[in-house]
Amino acid sequence: MNTKAAFLVTFLFLTSAALACDAVEPVFEDYHTMELALTQDLPGIAIDGAKLLDEHAEHWLKEVPATDPRYTDVKIMQDSAKAIVALSAEKLKEIRIHFEAMSTAIISLIRKVPALQTDWQLYYCSMVKKFWVQPKTDKELMNPYAGTQMPHCGSKKPW
Repeated sequence: MNTKAAFLVTFLFLTSAALACDAVEPVFEDYHTMELALTQDLPGIAIDGAKLLDEHAEHWLKEVPATDPRYTDVKIMQDSAKAIVALSAEKLKEIRIHFEAMSTAIISLIRKVPALQTDWQLYYCSMVKKFWVQPKTDKELMNPYAGTQMPHCGSKKPW
């Protein structure tokens, strides 16, 4: 492949990746809704957020080729959302287990797209030994795993 063709292929890939990044934003917003709900021990709202995440992920997954390196992470998030939707609100512990899988996937996705690290902060709670992310615009740490018992337990971690 000549230099011009290689440049064009690279340009088209980067352009499509940037557009897909914008389209995945609703999935991140739904994740954040769930995180806030779990911090307040509100499983019904977390389930509603999971329903929206499932829908937004489905839309994104249809627009992006399966070869995209972020595809698997969004698919894991969607699968976790489906598992949460299937639970009743009384299953808060199980909801948090699926939220942890979702958190692992969103962290992986953010690490693959370093530009997202400017908007999202990584957190870790040593008490429950779990990671999650929050928008950097949040004024305080909100731990979705410890809930109302320890809502601010955790610390910022570098990417």
